[in-house]
Amino acid sequence: MKKLLLLSLISLLFVINSYQSASYAQQQLQGSVYEVMPGRTIDAITETGLSSAVNKPGDPVIVVVNNGFYDNGEIVFVPGTRIEGNVTEVTSSGRTGKNGTLAVRFTTAISPSGKRMPISAIIETKDGSGIIRGGSLKGRIGKGFLRAVEGAAAGAVLGTAMGGITGGKVGKGAAYGTAIGGGIGAATNITRKGNEAEIQSGKRIELLITQPIRVTGSFK
Repeated sequence: MKKLLLLSLISLLFVINSYQSASYAQQQLQGSVYEVMPGRTIDAITETGLSSAVNKPGDPVIVVVNNGFYDNGEIVFVPGTRIEGNVTEVTSSGRTGKNGTLAVRFTTAISPSGKRMPISAIIETKDGSGIIRGGSLKGRIGKGFLRAVEGAAAGAVLGTAMGGITGGKVGKGAAYGTAIGGGIGAATNITRKGNEAEIQSGKRIELLITQPIRVTGSFK
């Protein structure tokens, strides 16, 4: 009887211990698996230079996490973590002042120890599109307008000299010259090549997370 009771007690202790171990393991698993929500940004340094003049879709792009990336006080990506992606869109600049564009999609994070984690991120831009654009619309309009004004002013001077040719009517000659000069300024702006979209190697940028990142365990 005593032997049977002892065996029963040992079996009960074994069951309790197994339950506690499983519960502890489950708690540990729950604590180490979580998701980083979209909208967060990762501070990074470009390792690969980019230009809409030379890059094409599919070209590899690498950036390196700069100061580390934290979520809820926990380190997710330590400094030195590499994030890899590919060029997804390229448009070179045009002769009508059209600026180049370039976009990248980042898909993989690689820890300093070699662990890999799938991610989804783009380069953060003001409009949230992830598309890098060369120059700016405001600057393009300003420069074009300045060229037209300069051309018109030069034409007016030329028109004053032309006044003698048009029977001494300086005003009429100036009007002709202004029109001619304005046309020259506009033509110069039309043939001006736009700016390429470029990011130099070693440039600090922000990556915008676009889909939840599932973090499992330590990623160092």
